[in-house]
Amino acid sequence: MTRSSVDHINCEGITFRGYDYDIQCWVEDYIIQDCGHPETMRPGCCNGDRLKGKDIRNIKMWSK
Repeated sequence: MTRSSVDHINCEGITFRGYDYDIQCWVEDYIIQDCGHPETMRPGCCNGDRLKGKDIRNIKMWSK
């Protein structure tokens, strides 16, 4: 399965909508989205679960 959407990245190289391949999570308006994995895989199944609701700009700032 392939998706036909495009990742949107700002001039600083931060994903504001789409999939961030560095952090491995989905982002919408700079907010990291829940992964959607079943409860049996949680907690901490992936970065989407661990970081959901956080602003990716803050995460990227600490990862540099």
